[in-house]
Amino acid sequence: MAKLRVKKRSVVLIPYTYQGHVTPMLQLGKILHSKGFSVIVAHPDFNSPNPSNHPEFVFLPLEANLSGLDTSNDILGVMSAMNQSCKAPLVDYLVPMIKDQEKYGQISCIIYDILMGFGNSVAVQLKIPSLVLSTCSAFYMQTYRIVLKLQAQNQIPLREEKMLEPVPELHALRYKDLVAPVNVKVDDVVMDFFTAMANIGSSVGIIWNTEEVLDRFALEEFRQSYKVPSFAIEQTTDRGFIERTIKRVMVDDEGKEIRQKMTELKQSLEVSIQKGGSSCKSLDDLTEFICSFPLIN
Repeated sequence: MAKLRVKKRSVVLIPYTYQGHVTPMLQLGKILHSKGFSVIVAHPDFNSPNPSNHPEFVFLPLEANLSGLDTSNDILGVMSAMNQSCKAPLVDYLVPMIKDQEKYGQISCIIYDILMGFGNSVAVQLKIPSLVLSTCSAFYMQTYRIVLKLQAQNQIPLREEKMLEPVPELHALRYKDLVAPVNVKVDDVVMDFFTAMANIGSSVGIIWNTEEVLDRFALEEFRQSYKVPSFAIEQTTDRGFIERTIKRVMVDDEGKEIRQKMTELKQSLEVSIQKGGSSCKSLDDLTEFICSFPLIN
């Protein structure tokens, strides 16, 4: 195990070790480390991050027991196995670490990927505050909730003619654009996955891998729905992405309109990541929020 750099407070990060989930969590770890936290990464022993790439972190491998599973195609089975198998080894790691605060520092909270719900269970068991990280945008998360709502109202499957109608809560999308085809029966295992995605358990806050400028209305809806603080943190902003996208747009009237909108969006994003911008403010708010948690005796 790497030697932990002792600081007053530590955070435990639990990534879901698939592409698109590990990187945002490790980037969050870098941000928190720069804010003065020691970072402990507890991860399933599958697609494990390379500790040598982050010598400032402590890595705790958790046995996931994925033998016999098709890890390339049975994603839901893998997620279920991780949640069932990784809880006990995480508790075994954290109990002595909590007792030896002189060596490991004060564990302030557990931050877990929304697909790694066992992190919330461990936090409850050990009486540690937990926050959940959603690696998708708040707008995208809304599509899961719409499918769940339709299911609860017994509207699935929808009539074919309704599939082209706009979703009332998501005017930019039609029913055919939702995360699952709702003109046919949705498998129970898929609905269970959607339920897990929408469940934050007893977590005291949500961290969104998004930007307030882009996701304002969806974020506000989740703040009202979950009644816990939300922190919109765009961790990587490729400033050239918008410009490269514009170059692929045909030079016609539609292209002119898109170029104008994207220029305005680029300006808003640049402001948001500057000191005093919405993303920087959200990071400061998150740091203060974690520091507000009481110390565990």
